[in-house]
Order: sequence, then C-alpha cells, then structure tokens
Amino acid sequence: MIKNLLFVVLTLARYLPACGQSDTVFVNEINDQISLNPYFKYFSSDSDMPVKSAWLRLKTKTNTQQAPPINMGVVNGFFWFSLSVRNTTQKDQSLILRLDQPHIYRVNFYSVKNDTPVFKYQAGLDFPFHDRPIPVRYMAFPIDIPALESSTTIVKIHHINSLSFPAYLVTPAKLMNSNYKQNLGWGLWVGFILFCALLAFIGGMILRRSVFVWYSLYMLGAAFYGIVELGYGFQFLYPTYPKYSATIIVDAGLLTFILFIKFTQALLETRKNFPFANRVLSIIAIVFTSLVVLGFLILDVMLKITPILLPIVNCSILVTLAILTYVGVKSLAYNKIVAIFYLISYGILIGCSTILVLNVAFGIFNYFGTNPILFGYLSEAILLSVAIAFFFDRINSERLRLAIAVTTQQKEMYQQYLLGIDKERSRIAGELHDDIGSRLSYLKRLLDTSREDSTKASNEVEFLIEDVRNLSHELAPPMANNSELLPLLEKLITDNRRSAGIDIKLQVHQFKEVLNQVQILQSYRIVQEAINNALKHSRPDRIDVQLFGRPDEFSITVEDNGSGFDSSTSTNGIGISQMKIRAESINGKLDINSMPGKGCQVTLAVPIVQALAQDLGI
Repeated sequence: MIKNLLFVVLTLARYLPACGQSDTVFVNEINDQISLNPYFKYFSSDSDMPVKSAWLRLKTKTNTQQAPPINMGVVNGFFWFSLSVRNTTQKDQSLILRLDQPHIYRVNFYSVKNDTPVFKYQAGLDFPFHDRPIPVRYMAFPIDIPALESSTTIVKIHHINSLSFPAYLVTPAKLMNSNYKQNLGWGLWVGFILFCALLAFIGGMILRRSVFVWYSLYMLGAAFYGIVELGYGFQFLYPTYPKYSATIIVDAGLLTFILFIKFTQALLETRKNFPFANRVLSIIAIVFTSLVVLGFLILDVMLKITPILLPIVNCSILVTLAILTYVGVKSLAYNKIVAIFYLISYGILIGCSTILVLNVAFGIFNYFGTNPILFGYLSEAILLSVAIAFFFDRINSERLRLAIAVTTQQKEMYQQYLLGIDKERSRIAGELHDDIGSRLSYLKRLLDTSREDSTKASNEVEFLIEDVRNLSHELAPPMANNSELLPLLEKLITDNRRSAGIDIKLQVHQFKEVLNQVQILQSYRIVQEAINNALKHSRPDRIDVQLFGRPDEFSITVEDNGSGFDSSTSTNGIGISQMKIRAESINGKLDINSMPGKGCQVTLAVPIVQALAQDLGI
C-alpha cells in the first residue's frame, strides 16, 4: 500500500510545471512560463570577483540568501545567482531564462560543465538587440537541457541604479509571442502619445498660446521616457552613445517632469494666479534642468553619486507634486472644468509616481511589472487632452467675444463716421441755401434792375440758383422732410426722373415701415448713390428700383440697363466703398453684380429684428 502511494506521488510530481527544493527546478513540458525567483540562491558584493570564486561560494551556499526580493532598491555593485534546471521528460528541451529588466547595466551568463563555469553570453542595456543572445528588449539567455538531465547556470549582474530582476523560464515560442505583443502594445502607446503631441502643436501654431506648445513638449517627453523605460532607447534613439545608457532613464524622467511643471504653469496660469508658487516651481525646474545637463557633461561623477542623489531627487519630486496639487486645487476657483480634469489625471500620476519612488528608491513594494508612470502618462494624455479641448473652447469663446466686441465697436465708429458725413452735408447744404443762394438771388435782382440787356446773365444766374438749390436738397438729410423710407424713395425717383429724363420706376412688394431712422437714412443714401452712379457712368435709358419686405428683413434692388462694368475688379471706388460702409453700419449685406454691356444690379438686404444700429435721433 505504501509502495503504491509513493509511486503515485512520484508520478504526479513528474507532471507538475515546476517544483523543487533548494535551487533546483524540475520541469516537464512548459506551456506558459515558470517564475524562478523562489528557486535560486544569490549573494551580492561591492566589487567584482572571478567566476570560479563566485561559483564556489554559490555551490557551498556560503553567505548566500534564498528567495531574494525582486526589487533591490538603489544599488551599485554585483549580484551573483545560480540555478539548476532538471529536464524530467524523455526529450531534449530548449528553454530561455528571461530577466524582465531592460535596464541592467551588464549581465554575464555562464554554464557549469563538469563543475567548471564556462562563459557563454553577455548582454546589457547598451547592447543593440542584434548583439544580444536573443534579440528582445529585455535580457534573455537560451538554456538547452538534454532529456532526463540537468543544466546549471550562473548569472552575474552588474548594476548601478535601481535594480529588479524578476526571472522566468519560458519556451522560445512563448518568448517571441510575448515580445511581439508587447512591441505592438507599446508601439500603440507611443503612437497615441505622439498623436496627442502633434494635435497640441498644431493648436499652438493656430492659437499662438504657450500652453499648447508646452503640452506638446510634455507629451514628447513622456514618449521619450516611455521609449527609454521600455528598453528601446539605445536601440533606436542614441545607438552611438552607449555611455549614457546607465543614466538616461533618470535624465528622461527628470526632463519629462520639468516639461510637466512648465505645462502646469501655462495651463493653470500660475504666473497670474499664484505668483509665489510659480516662482518656486520655476526654481525647481531650473535645478532639475541643471541636473540633466550635468548628467551629460560630467557623467562619471553623476554615476558615482547616483545612489545618494536619486533618493533626494525622488523626495524633491514628491514635494513638487504637493505644490502642483495645491495649485490645481486652488485653480478650481478660476477655471473649474479644466482644473477638475487636471486634478483627476494628476491624481493618477501622483499615485503612480509615489509607488514608483517608494519602490525604486527604497524597495518598499515587491513590484516588478510595467513602470506605473507609463500608465499615468497614458491616463494624462487622455484626460489632459480633454482639458486642453476645454481650454481651447474657452480661448475660442474669448476670441469670439472679443471679435463681437470689436465688430460692434467698428459699427459704432461707422455710424459716427456716417453721422459726421451727414452733419457736414447738412451744414454745407445750409450754407448753399442760406448764404450762396441768397447772394445769388441778390445778384439776380441787381442784374434785373441795372440794365435791360442783362436778361441772358439773369437767366444764367437763375439756372445757377436752381442748381445750388438742388445740390442743397441732395446734401441735406432727408429726415428733415419725411421720416419714412418709402416716401423718401418716391421723391428721390421723381426728382431724378424729371432731371435725367429717363424711365425710373419704383416697385414695392409687401413692405412695412418698421425701420429706425439709421436704417432709413443709410438705405436712402445707398439707393441715392446707386442711382447717381448709374446716371453718371452707365448712361442707361431705364432704372428699376424694387423694395421687398419680409418678416425678418427688407431688401432694395437698383437695376439699370446701362453699359455696366466688371464688378470683380471695379468695386473699390469711393462711392461703392461708402455704400458698403453704410450697409455694414446697419448690419446689412450689399451685393453688386455687373458685366460690361449687361448693366448693373445693386442689392441691399437688411435684417429688421437683428439689426444692431439704434435710432440716433437724426
């Protein structure tokens, strides 16, 4: 009975994915992956040592540790661990040891043969993919295990920054499938971030507002940080500068954070609303920028002080985040919608940043997955894009209100300008009638009484008096005689028909007198100018004037059958310009259509209810 039970236990154990004791892993067919961290022993040292000495220490388990924490925090030294894998199947297996950490400075892989370590592979964060044992973004090494045999490996890790090395045993198919999926996923991540940056840049070029430019730069910084963090930086961004690979992740993070500070200052308008906080944020941005520059200028010095400097920088980032949170909360009183979206996205980033700082700088969390800040950046890209959209809408609304105010002011200026013209016309008309006209009449009486042969001179003076009288009537505002448009137009047409001797007709269709005096005056002047232009330039034998009334607007059309002109090139004369100004002053639309030999048609359409002009009492 005991013998049978033992046989069953051993048979089941053979088909377990992984089990073991000490640092040996027993495997059969692997369908997914096996986490190796619980199965190896390791030790660390501040200085390097020969691999044989390390193997002796690992083999005898002298001062080694079991089941290390996945995250070591900030380190600057060497880590050694060994792992034995036994193939419990009847066929050879090709497996892969994968270290899910693309930022290990240097990794040496050894295979133990006959109790002697043999160097096989080397990789590191400054190794291009094609120079690595397996061309993927993280560190991976092949392990070939014959049937029913074991394979022992030694791994040396040299690192100078925050270290985590979660280890897995996977099949080549699983590794490549996972690599393809991750490349696709992170490619979409980077593409979306860059798309947001492009839209913001276009918005900045259109609106000429710094907030869009800073947001675009911030998204570019986030994309740069993501590419570096995921291990693609040396491969695609700086392949000829391998020495910067050790610190580029810190520099990219600081650069992105600097751009975020500047974006926040522009979005929340801290210079205007929070001058003291704005100065503090600017000083912090300058200090962080200096650290980034020093990282390129004196790299060796920065590498030596990185274990000391990194916790200080991370704590400074937390303080800065607190200041930005304060600014965001206070901004609710100035721009509520934008501040809400900012605080939501910012809260996500604060949580992700806090986890990262505590994990990276102090090793508090045993977390080894994707950098949480990358998820924070994605959330920010989505939510801040909405905030930017609201900011854009606010700017657009402000511009629209300003445009309306400018248009209204321009129309008021047009009205005052036209009012001044009519007042000057009234003054000139009065001078012609009262002064020049009276003096000409006196001259005529003198001629009548002086000599009998002065009849011809008297007749000429009579004609001159009539011309002056007509001119004064044309210059004088028509409101002095009648305050309605239709009678004024009837008199205008009658006078021009009699003086010009051509057929001028007026047709009225459903027109009701509901106009104010400004609309009446400017409409009258436009018709008067249109008829005068036709008589003066086109030499027509017929002019038709039509007045149409509608519930919300009225229109006047003046059409002649004269010589016409090219309206596409001849609409900048003084008379036509004055007509357009008068139409704009009453919120009207003036259309002039003419062709050589086809006459001319002038159409004025004026809204009644929506008219902006008010009764000026003239």
